[in-house]
Amino acid sequence: MLLAFVCALLAPAALAQTQREMNEEAAKYFQDADKKLNAAYSAVIASFGEDEGQKEALREAQRAWLKFTELHLKAVFYVPEGEDARTYFGSIHAMNYAFEKGDLYQQRAVLLNKMIGLNEEDGSLNIVPGQSIGALKSGSTIDDFMMFYGVENIKEVEVPMGEGETVKGYALFPNDPEREVTIIFSEDQKELKVLITSETSRWTILDDIKIGTTLVDLEKLNHSEFKLYGFEWDFGGVVNSYGDGKLEKYRSNLTVIFDPTVFDEKTQKVLGDNEYKSSNQSMIHAKPVIREIWVSM
Repeated sequence: MLLAFVCALLAPAALAQTQREMNEEAAKYFQDADKKLNAAYSAVIASFGEDEGQKEALREAQRAWLKFTELHLKAVFYVPEGEDARTYFGSIHAMNYAFEKGDLYQQRAVLLNKMIGLNEEDGSLNIVPGQSIGALKSGSTIDDFMMFYGVENIKEVEVPMGEGETVKGYALFPNDPEREVTIIFSEDQKELKVLITSETSRWTILDDIKIGTTLVDLEKLNHSEFKLYGFEWDFGGVVNSYGDGKLEKYRSNLTVIFDPTVFDEKTQKVLGDNEYKSSNQSMIHAKPVIREIWVSM
């Protein structure tokens, strides 16, 4: 009897604590959804460039959507005149309201992202050297990445830089090899580098260059032969010049590193710290593919 009495005394406090925690979780869910919506809206506005007419059309649509959201929530959580919402719905009202509003904001963010291809198979996985990574432009901070992609999709990591040294970086989509990239910021947060190494990565550079791109294919994309270092040393396989090709203008912001896939006597001719043309027959024979990509903003 005493035990039952004690439990009865403690139960309300325990339940109140549990409801408070659930309210906090719901509030955070809405806050995250609000950040994603703001990021999506800003990305779409930015994609319109100087087209003020299209920008105003989106602003008008957004104002209408906000009004719809207000009326929708009023209908879902309708409270008769003179009634108090908390009294009418009980202590779970704040939680349910936040979750419902968060769902609406999430859905709106998805619709906005579709306008610039961010919900397509690979639309959000393209990088333009010196300009953008996905929907985020040069100059974006780690807070911008967290706001747009979600805190849950970013993890702080130590990035090996050779000779036992590491730097702090962030893994974007750390649990998804097809979307994972590593982001490294300068100390003042004004510059960032993007590292792609996953063999199954779907990230592309300028829509076409990716992990696994062959030497021959990169030459075609460049519209000209290029130069790279020999293999099996510190700068092995690094492209150091695109010559007269279309990729030369990106050279200061784009570093691709090749590895040979054929290892035989002929491949031995393109080892070491010498520079070779992509048209070199021994280099072609080695059938190199891109194994690592660095992009700077």
